[in-house]
Amino acid sequence: LEKESGVSLQHPILSKIFNLIMVDKDFEACDKLLELCRYKGYFDEFSNRKSNYSIRWRRLFPKNDTEPSGRGGHQMCIDPDHDGKGNARIYLIGGWSGFHDLSDFWFYDVNTSSWNLISANTEIDGGPCGRSCHKLCFDSVHKRIYLLGKFYEKEDPSSRSDPTQYYSDFFVYDIASSSWTKLSSNTAEEGGPLLLYDHQMSIDMDDEVIYVFGGRTVVPSFMGAYSGLYRYHVPSKTWTRLIPDDAPYQPGASSSSSSSSSSASRSAIPSYSFLHRSRHSPYDGQPAEVASSPKPDKSTS
Repeated sequence: LEKESGVSLQHPILSKIFNLIMVDKDFEACDKLLELCRYKGYFDEFSNRKSNYSIRWRRLFPKNDTEPSGRGGHQMCIDPDHDGKGNARIYLIGGWSGFHDLSDFWFYDVNTSSWNLISANTEIDGGPCGRSCHKLCFDSVHKRIYLLGKFYEKEDPSSRSDPTQYYSDFFVYDIASSSWTKLSSNTAEEGGPLLLYDHQMSIDMDDEVIYVFGGRTVVPSFMGAYSGLYRYHVPSKTWTRLIPDDAPYQPGASSSSSSSSSSASRSAIPSYSFLHRSRHSPYDGQPAEVASSPKPDKSTS
């Protein structure tokens, strides 16, 4: 239509971003382009726009006496419509108690403001062992929760004699049948990531594909690398490595990670690149295209 009418229907920068992500798969170049746009102030109007919405935290007090213990490094995901009537459930699994990894599994019923214990020990139920710093993603079409990764203390003497401690197991929980399935005992042997933590997972429910990006790998030989980008095809149970792992960790370097997991439709897939910022700035402070120009007298943050 654009060729026939001669009317531009989309900003050329948006077209460039789309091509970099979906056609060229050049994520580094896309990062540079977005940074250049930020530096030139293309996002200022949007970021400075007044909004009628405000963020307000409110502590929720469950109406029942049962609730999870205090913890950190746990993971949560939400089923926005667990019963077909718009009632949401929030699932929570694992974490670090301050002394040991936890293996309990809960859901919070948003409608009734109550916690419910699904399992006190998921390992006994055929699911994952206790862990923290893992990741979840929720398939709202098939009502499944996928779990991958865990933090592992390499200083644990038992790890020296048990190499399976470094295996990257992969699980799925089927909500309808209340059952766990181990999809893999070690994803690295199947073309997937090494054991990792603080990574991110996102699912494309249209194509039944899970993307796993970033995080730190856990291996016995060195301190670990920053993991790359992997794709898992659910129907065929196959892994594809899209971006290789980074170099081994160097003291002083910082990883880029957040605490959220996400679901995405096919139309939303390009958005994941916008959420990624390389831990090494590609411009050393300024975009290469404008490094020689005087910096404008305004904030570029």
